[in-house]
Amino acid sequence: MRNILLLVDMQNGFIAQNHECKELEPRISGLLESKVFDAVMATRFLNNPNSIYERLLDWHGMESTMEQAIPSEYRNHIDIVMDKQVYNGASDESIRMLCRLNDGMLPSQVFIVGMDTDACVLTTAVGLFEHGIRPIVLTRYCASGGGHDHHNARLSCLRRLIGDGQLSDVVMTAGTDISAL
Repeated sequence: MRNILLLVDMQNGFIAQNHECKELEPRISGLLESKVFDAVMATRFLNNPNSIYERLLDWHGMESTMEQAIPSEYRNHIDIVMDKQVYNGASDESIRMLCRLNDGMLPSQVFIVGMDTDACVLTTAVGLFEHGIRPIVLTRYCASGGGHDHHNARLSCLRRLIGDGQLSDVVMTAGTDISAL
């Protein structure tokens, strides 16, 4: 089994949202540079004119190429990128991509980091859980554009939805033994 990291929506537009998100960027860079994971898949959220986000939430973010871009310092570490237009990054297509990264087999677990804890990280973790994959959310490597309170509230929801044992606040460095998580 390969250790796969799922990097959720770490894009310029989300990173620019607030202080917590900007602080997350160097932590993610350090995590990627640690080479703890065998493979990295990234999701990239794309908003479109007249999307459900515009119609119901009056939210027009993540439409420009600049906002949608994944920071250049991440790109050399990413094996595959999956574009999406919804919160959940655990679609049938992304499950197929994860299987490709895991030598053609459904991974038993996937590590999750990124933006936003209260939206895409939460729905993706639950989606993986519902596909029979253990989602391990690395909480130090997640943040919310809604701020620290939204981040913590959704960690509480995740504990209830996928179990406390699937959340880890371990600091990852080169040589970290992730088999114990």
